Amino acid sequence: MLFMYDQARDAFAAQEILLGNLKVTGPPTDIGSLFHGPLYYYFLSIFYGLGRGDPRMALFGIIITNLLAAIPFFILVQKTYSKKWVATVALLLYIASFEMVSYARWLSNPALVIPAISLWLLGLKQKNLVLTALGLGLCIQFQFFMLYLAPLTFVYFFLSGFPKKGRLKSFLVLVFLLSSFLMAEIKFKFQGILGLLAFFTRENSTGFDLIPRLNHYLESLRGLFVYNLFPPYPEIALILAALIILINIWGVKKFRGPIGFAFFILAGHFLVFLLSNTMHIFIGVGIGFAVILLTINAIYILSLKSKLLALVLLLVILSGNLYTIFTHQQSLFKVQKGMLLKDEMALVEKTYELAGNNQFSLNAVTNPYLYPTTWAYLYKKRPPFYRGLTPYTYAGQNVFPMSDQKRDLEFLVVEPEVGAADSWANQLIDAEKRRHDLKREFKFGELILLVF
Repeated sequence: MLFMYDQARDAFAAQEILLGNLKVTGPPTDIGSLFHGPLYYYFLSIFYGLGRGDPRMALFGIIITNLLAAIPFFILVQKTYSKKWVATVALLLYIASFEMVSYARWLSNPALVIPAISLWLLGLKQKNLVLTALGLGLCIQFQFFMLYLAPLTFVYFFLSGFPKKGRLKSFLVLVFLLSSFLMAEIKFKFQGILGLLAFFTRENSTGFDLIPRLNHYLESLRGLFVYNLFPPYPEIALILAALIILINIWGVKKFRGPIGFAFFILAGHFLVFLLSNTMHIFIGVGIGFAVILLTINAIYILSLKSKLLALVLLLVILSGNLYTIFTHQQSLFKVQKGMLLKDEMALVEKTYELAGNNQFSLNAVTNPYLYPTTWAYLYKKRPPFYRGLTPYTYAGQNVFPMSDQKRDLEFLVVEPEVGAADSWANQLIDAEKRRHDLKREFKFGELILLVF
């Protein structure tokens, strides 16, 4: 399980909610003064409360919630084909998808977009405005850039016909789910809107260039097909993708509805790149469902000609995904490799073991630079807590307050992949070695503990 700065920051926020300090903003976005919705923090607070601060319980909550996304997806496919075996195959492809499993194992707000977007997709397909609004509102709460689904929703209903039933209810659901953004804007004097305007001004300061945006879109599509079809070998995945697309095109006359729906979602994903010329590994969160739908369409169409060929296609896709899941585990979202909770807790326990009943001081080379939030949370979580300078916040400043008092033991933690702080890390280590002798050095996975 990965546990880094973002996870520690969110854990502190969740525990503040448990103490009665309610939130109107969630995790920060890449746009300075704009934040995601706070619902993710409230979600975490439930599981951190149940687990007494244990991050593993919070991850368990993410896993269970993502598994529940299989229910609306199963219903969607069942309603489309009226065949349980097709819906069951869809379920297998979802559960075995390396991309979907990676999200379920990631303790971060984009992970909850998966169950939210499954509701949105089901609402669209069934022309259920309330369910569509629920899914859309949840998507935006958990990941602000999912706002691009709003115009996509409008276009879909414009083309297929606006349902008359549930208009008022869907509006109220959407207003309720998005009200936190309005409260945050009022509380912080519209800093989010100003930040958003500044962002779009910067994005278009040199003019609108379609080619880089199209390249990012195609790169995102490539990742979606690779991580859902055959992750070990991208070349094989792209061959499978071409085959699946060709089968869908071949069968479009008989199965226009399900095929058109999947292609509509994939094409609509381009909207996010029209709004922003940025690229993240999770920019296509939830759109993997469209790839699975195309795959289901291809398997079903193929089964009408040859059940054996349909079975072979299914087994090839399942084997590639399962192999990657069991060998690569969480590699899709390893922002900072080596920041594993088990290694971090082993390091924490080692400091207590070495210190015995004596006080000790701690310094850390971290990513982000000078933000020892991860260690503040881990030491605060572990009873009887840090026996020196108690960490008490997660803002980055004064997490471990400075003191001139010398301790019996001084520890320096060096995190892996500290990026721009690499040179600073080497200077700090050299300075510590000049100041006093290095007694011992320990490695916990990719974490380093220096004892002075």
